[in-house]
Amino acid sequence: MCELDIPMSPKKKRYTVKEVYLEYCEKGRYGKPYGTTRKQDSLWKNHIFKRFGKKYIDDISVSQVVDYLSELYYEEGRAFKYVESFLKMFYLIFGQAYSRGYLDVDKYNTLCVNKNSKIHMPKMKIDDEDEIIS
Repeated sequence: MCELDIPMSPKKKRYTVKEVYLEYCEKGRYGKPYGTTRKQDSLWKNHIFKRFGKKYIDDISVSQVVDYLSELYYEEGRAFKYVESFLKMFYLIFGQAYSRGYLDVDKYNTLCVNKNSKIHMPKMKIDDEDEIIS
């Protein structure tokens, strides 16, 4: 049997974060409240798209997302609750990618499931003037 007789497996299409988000908007959020879709679109358009939109979904690492969340919270001074919205968006986007077969189970578990490795919020800031009551 020569080299040409060996069947080649088809190359799997890779998806960008933008493609996953747009597919979610088209097929995955039917019945969501208007306020929810508006907030998601705002986070996407004004923030996430600029940093992650053109990246392939399977190339994004936990550290890239955690660094981004930390930047929003510590450097830009965004409210903790606001930054939590970004975390939820990343879980949503990665969940959509996994459910459609664009992320394998190991990558999805690393990003969203495994307690020791998954994307997490930055530690909440505590001012020196805040009193801790036990």
